[in-house]
Amino acid sequence: MPDRVRHRAGRLQLELRGPGNKTGVKWGVGRNPGVVIARNSDAYIAGQRTNLAAKCRKAPSTTPPLPPILPPHTRRAPDTDAMLSTRAAPSKAVSLSRTAVRGLATVQDGTPKRTYGGLKDQDRIFQNLYGRYPADLASAKKMGDWHKTKEIILKGHDWIINEVKASGLRGRGGAGFPSGLKWSFMNFKDWDKDTKPRYLVVNADEGEPGTCKDREIMRKDPHKLVEGCLVAGRAMNATAAYIYIRGEFVYEAQVLQNAINEAYKEGLIGKNACGSGYDFDVFIHRGGGAYVCGEETSLIESLEGKPGKPRLKPPFPAAVGLFGCPSTVANVETVAVAPTICRRGGSWFAGFGRERNQGTKLYCISGHVNNPCTVEEEMSIPLRELIDKHCGGVRGGWDNLQAIIPGGSSTPILPKSVCDDQLMDFDALKDSQSGLGTAAVIVMDKSADVVRAIARLSHFYRHESCGQCTPCREGSKWTEQIMSRFEKGQGREREIDMLQELTKQVEGHTICALGEAFAWPIQGLIRHFRPELEARMQNFAKENGEALAGDKDIRTSVVARWPGVAGPGHGCDFGEPGCVGDNSLTRGPTLHLITAESHHLLHFARVLASPSRRFLGIHYARLYCGYHFLIIVFTLGCGEAPYRLSTMAGIVEQFTAFGTDIVGLERLLRFIQSVFLILTSYPSLIATYLLPSRPASVHASTATSLLELQSRLNLTRRAIRLFWFLGSFQAGWTLYVADSAPSSSGGGSSGGVGKPLETWLDIIAASCFGMFGLVESATLVDLARVPGVALLGLGEATRLDAQAQTLWFVALYASALSSGVKLLRLLAHKPVPQTGEGFGVADAPSGDGSGDANGEKKGSATMAEQRALAKKRKEERKEWMKEVNAKTGALVMKLLADMLDLVIPASSLGWVKVHVGVIGIAMFCSTILTGAAVWNRCAKQLLQKKA
Repeated sequence: MPDRVRHRAGRLQLELRGPGNKTGVKWGVGRNPGVVIARNSDAYIAGQRTNLAAKCRKAPSTTPPLPPILPPHTRRAPDTDAMLSTRAAPSKAVSLSRTAVRGLATVQDGTPKRTYGGLKDQDRIFQNLYGRYPADLASAKKMGDWHKTKEIILKGHDWIINEVKASGLRGRGGAGFPSGLKWSFMNFKDWDKDTKPRYLVVNADEGEPGTCKDREIMRKDPHKLVEGCLVAGRAMNATAAYIYIRGEFVYEAQVLQNAINEAYKEGLIGKNACGSGYDFDVFIHRGGGAYVCGEETSLIESLEGKPGKPRLKPPFPAAVGLFGCPSTVANVETVAVAPTICRRGGSWFAGFGRERNQGTKLYCISGHVNNPCTVEEEMSIPLRELIDKHCGGVRGGWDNLQAIIPGGSSTPILPKSVCDDQLMDFDALKDSQSGLGTAAVIVMDKSADVVRAIARLSHFYRHESCGQCTPCREGSKWTEQIMSRFEKGQGREREIDMLQELTKQVEGHTICALGEAFAWPIQGLIRHFRPELEARMQNFAKENGEALAGDKDIRTSVVARWPGVAGPGHGCDFGEPGCVGDNSLTRGPTLHLITAESHHLLHFARVLASPSRRFLGIHYARLYCGYHFLIIVFTLGCGEAPYRLSTMAGIVEQFTAFGTDIVGLERLLRFIQSVFLILTSYPSLIATYLLPSRPASVHASTATSLLELQSRLNLTRRAIRLFWFLGSFQAGWTLYVADSAPSSSGGGSSGGVGKPLETWLDIIAASCFGMFGLVESATLVDLARVPGVALLGLGEATRLDAQAQTLWFVALYASALSSGVKLLRLLAHKPVPQTGEGFGVADAPSGDGSGDANGEKKGSATMAEQRALAKKRKEERKEWMKEVNAKTGALVMKLLADMLDLVIPASSLGWVKVHVGVIGIAMFCSTILTGAAVWNRCAKQLLQKKA
């Protein structure tokens, strides 16, 4: 290549390239004639000294003469020379002193300490980060996008990967893995012989709290991402790119799609992209908003239409990725900077930041700062300079700073003492026992409640856990519960160490990194803010007493004061020797709720059986037994552990929601009514549990009072259901006017024209329920027996009430028949059993009997297709079975409730002769079954409200 003389940034720069030397030697002569910057080996400099002097004589007259070559003892080390690149502003270039150039006896070290930060505008990759220009193709080209992209593509994948490796680019999604090395995994041996497609998957599912850098790229610089997909795809020889964008990013997806459409229209992507002969397509896929889909294998699962749960590795995505084909998942920022690196050179990008932390980076600063923003800065910039320069400083000044989360919510928190001299790069934050993550800096001043903030993050990670790994599924729930107590100060100091040990047990024992994500913030809190936790606990103990400050609630402290009950033992709250008990920190409260409550009942049974207990202790013991019995009943009825039922606050919160719900209130009154009916039917229960006395006896007034309470509860329930008949009529009319649809089996109708049998039964049931409610509402005033107030008269009201019982019986009977028909149809059409390879007889591969090679190949291909079909059908069958089991459980519970309720109107009409206590038991059980749905609905509403 011929010699070149170039003028750049006000200084003369000569570059000589010779054979066998790819980099050449560069001499930079600044405005000061005594300043020389030399780079290359000594042998090459000596070999070209004569030619170089001749070239300098031919330079313009304004060029000062070159000084002699520096002696070895004054020459800089190679790493220093790399830092002295003239690619930045002149002030950044560090020169040798004149003393060193002249070779005096006294050699002075003129190299100052390297500082980072202060990125110049001409070195910023994302020029439109603040939306100064439109996000269209014309504006993108003015800012340098799509410049010489064809030349980059034609240079080949090896050249692109080598440039990315030379740049030192590490993944910007949080892990920090070297990007050039990761992209090279796709080009394995004999990759060109593989006929399967190859994919680049761009992770735009930016769900990390505090992170917004990728969103800004897609909103303001979408063409950088589209061009980056093309360059990165060429590096790994991909056939297409899928950009998986978060579902909430509606506007960003629209802007990005417009950019893709513009690129297709201009021929920049698609068939013969940029005229290079390389075919490459770009697609957008909208996600559902799950945080766990930010993990690469979860993202691939979601992209394939499956639940977003991580895969086990190996195989890695580079071998078996999207749709079973080689794939690479990369972050938006990582992909977007690739074209600029290829245009300006990997050495230019590597000139920023420290070693192993090169390049520029987008930082998202939020929280208690004067000007929250997203800014591009040099890697290794000091944290304080980043906040003071670009965000106007911390609110109230730097001394008002309390803590900073440096890299998104999943990185450990850092106190102010660490933040004073903290550099923002991967290695520096790792040395501070934190991480750069996504570079989402969350600033908290001294007005912030650090413990509450970390507790809120624990709730977030518990909510976003996919539940696949047991340590993450159970550990996230336990940490959320413990942090919610620590936030209030409820706990003992020893529990802090137990929480630390719990996070250590979760860390590294999950498929994806979400286990570390919820463990690390808690570890950082304990590491730096343990005195704050201890002070909270001490203050709470002073205000509320030691009994309420521990890890056990008030029930344990009350029991511990009873005579004969010792203090806490090994794992048992009641001090029983040899009992393993229920430790809420070592066993999940949801998973072992029934076992734990049964454990409490077992110990209290011993309290009740002992004749030496005092009257007051027995009374509280019986109430406590009833409390735990109700927990077990609700757990069995709901099919899962109730919402936060293992804590007293959770019980009160969900019970309040259940009681304030109009349907839940009616079910609650019906439950109490059934209990009173059972007690009046069996007086011995009153003497034993409700009103303990010695000897056991029941006064007549007690039973009379309970009967009166039962009657008033019945009237109260009728008042609540005053206008429910309107809803029943509306439901029946909706079913009647609805378009006729085939039954669940897919067959035709069997009970009427255009509608299946179960639909007509539901219409009859809804209509009868409506008429039953209408008659109940009409007789409410007369049955209340208010003196001087009558509507129909007591006799007529009693007769109509009997007719209402008949309507209720018919409605229940029709509802039970409908549930039974639906259940039979559901069970009669199970998924087809699969044997052998997984396909049925009709789908079995049929050979043609030919013995030639083509026939064998065709037969093997057919077998492979059938196996793939069988695998697909097995997965569909699993999903179908889950849906069938859920529907079956709901229908069985509804059928049982209707059959139990049939006893009540049948006995009232005299059709069935049963004991009144049996009616009370049937009412009790049906109330539990029907109230379970309301209970679960209230739990879901509470969880949504908490979120």
